[in-house]
Amino acid sequence: MAVPWVELDDVVTYPNEKGVFTIPAGTKKLAVYGYVCDYALTDPTMEIKLDGFDREMMSFKRSELKPIYYTNLKSGKYTFVMELKDAMGRESKTLKTTIIKEKAFYEQIWFWVLMGAVFLALIAAIVRQLLWAQQRKLEKKREAERISSELSMAADIQTSALPGVFPAFPDRTDFDIYASMTPAREVGGDFYDFFLIDEDHLGLVIADVSGKGIPAALFMMKAMILLRNCVLAGLDPKQALEQLNEQISVNNSDSMFVTVWLGILELSSGRLTAVNAGHEYPMLKAPDGVFALYKDRHGLAAGTVEGIRYRDYELQLEPGSMLFVYSDGLPEANDSDGRLFGTERTLNALNENPARHPEATLNAVREAVDAFVGEAPQFDDLTMLCLAYYGPDGKTGNEEAEHV
Repeated sequence: MAVPWVELDDVVTYPNEKGVFTIPAGTKKLAVYGYVCDYALTDPTMEIKLDGFDREMMSFKRSELKPIYYTNLKSGKYTFVMELKDAMGRESKTLKTTIIKEKAFYEQIWFWVLMGAVFLALIAAIVRQLLWAQQRKLEKKREAERISSELSMAADIQTSALPGVFPAFPDRTDFDIYASMTPAREVGGDFYDFFLIDEDHLGLVIADVSGKGIPAALFMMKAMILLRNCVLAGLDPKQALEQLNEQISVNNSDSMFVTVWLGILELSSGRLTAVNAGHEYPMLKAPDGVFALYKDRHGLAAGTVEGIRYRDYELQLEPGSMLFVYSDGLPEANDSDGRLFGTERTLNALNENPARHPEATLNAVREAVDAFVGEAPQFDDLTMLCLAYYGPDGKTGNEEAEHV
């Protein structure tokens, strides 16, 4: 038996010296040619499978053997398996051939790093323009209008960098998620992020960078890109935060830091693995319960010192559970008399109707904050994220009714 060549979009391709076929990322059609040399009088049976793509073996008589076609294979490593069986159905020989399809450029981590660098370069250009405007001090009205326009552009870019399309995962019924970030200035230092690591794991992030304005926004984008790349590279929450800390601590002349709550939720089981780097305590709601403060383990904020070692923890979310995380701009929102909104008022706002879906939950908290602060100016960025976990069976009819 042998696989002497394959066809990639009708072009014959031979294996390398190790017998491995490498498929370019842009290949649409793969044809695998298998040959069998057997001088038995009976017509033996062949079973064929592309491991990693086919679910079951395909059976052919040797006389029926023909090229096997595959289209639009995802990037990854596959094994083409050929099993020759005699007339009694017993396996007599097996051939395994490795086929590797390369990743497209947009699947590479460096692509996202490059996108982050482009964003940072754009923000840096805006900063240079602001400094130039201050030095010139001419045509003040025109300069002020130009600066305002550029800051608005920066705010739009920052907002577009955060997940902002809701429902975020319309095809998923095992969870629902909603988040918002309201900066105190045109651009802010808070950020949230959520993304599917794979079909069974959801990454959740909320963070608060020290400082405000453009410097905080630059640091925020750097931290957000690095943290997402660490998680997508396969690091667990503890390892991802330790790697983030090492990278942002180097050449940190402005001594900036970021508090982070990072969690990875296994959607099939509800197991949440999380780590807290100096961030606010999360709030949890059990099924048919109310929200309560969960005092998790705290580590130092990332960027404060090199060599920090973090400790993660696990929570079990049952179907119907909810998670609420936020930045300190929520409990520290103050009214004109200097009173803080605080943790107790936050819990009261959450528990007025704990059965609400995430978007309604965040809207209710925001309305409570606005009513409390009145005309007092917003001092700090206010960021919130809420997750409802429904489990593998998805939303029930009652939950759907409550969400209307």
